[in-house]
Amino acid sequence: MWSDIQQALQCDTLKIRPVSGGCTGQTFQVFANDKTVFVKFTEQPHAARCEAHGLQACAQATGVNLPGIVAYDDQWLILAYLDPAPKAEDFFAQLATQLVHLHRVQHSQYGFDEDNYCGVSPQCNTWCGEWAHFFYEHRLVFQLKLAEQNGHATTELRRAVGKLENKLESILLGSTEPPRLLHGDLWFGNYHAGPDGQPYLIDPAVYYGHREADLALTRLFGGFDESFYQTYQALMPLPEGYATRERLYQLYHILNHLNILGAEYYPQAMSLLGYYV
Repeated sequence: MWSDIQQALQCDTLKIRPVSGGCTGQTFQVFANDKTVFVKFTEQPHAARCEAHGLQACAQATGVNLPGIVAYDDQWLILAYLDPAPKAEDFFAQLATQLVHLHRVQHSQYGFDEDNYCGVSPQCNTWCGEWAHFFYEHRLVFQLKLAEQNGHATTELRRAVGKLENKLESILLGSTEPPRLLHGDLWFGNYHAGPDGQPYLIDPAVYYGHREADLALTRLFGGFDESFYQTYQALMPLPEGYATRERLYQLYHILNHLNILGAEYYPQAMSLLGYYV
């Protein structure tokens, strides 16, 4: 594939250096003529194209820092290289402000123009007019079907997910909002301190959904300080009762980790389900 990269960069000679950041593929810093770029190779079908489309969707929002897209194909993505730097003093307040800008982009339905990936797992984004139905069918049930294929589903898990269906509308009662553009996979590995220590959003798994789903993931694995939450709440307060819904949105990502990383995440998935059923 390096010949494709050379052609895209219009360069006969590349200097290539492997770099970290390859959770979903191999990543490299590449020096080409007077350019320095970030190159990512993916194994999942069309994943690089989906990531590029996600970054393009995020660019609809003003005031959101994103790596510039140089070129892409189905299996590779070339981005402007962002020199890493220590986080600015107000890094997390800036990050929250950018997320608010992203969440102000609205749509008439939940979903996205195409299916994409959350990590290495496929993510179904079929358009839907109701959030409860979208989240149950295209997030939880979709992950349960993957668990069936991967040998991680049990009668206990199937029964618990099934029980949740009839309770979902009451759990979500009072939190109705328009569909908003989500990053979709906002954990601490998917923000970057770029030049001057400013925050950049990377590796999106975008769709239009409920913004609580983005906020819930930031709480799941840590990596965000309190100024992030204080700034977000001041600029765009969450609907009342968010604390009772947070585990529901975290459940999607724990099921995804069950499918990607294995049975060690099964107890946590059942614990989250047990909170509601």
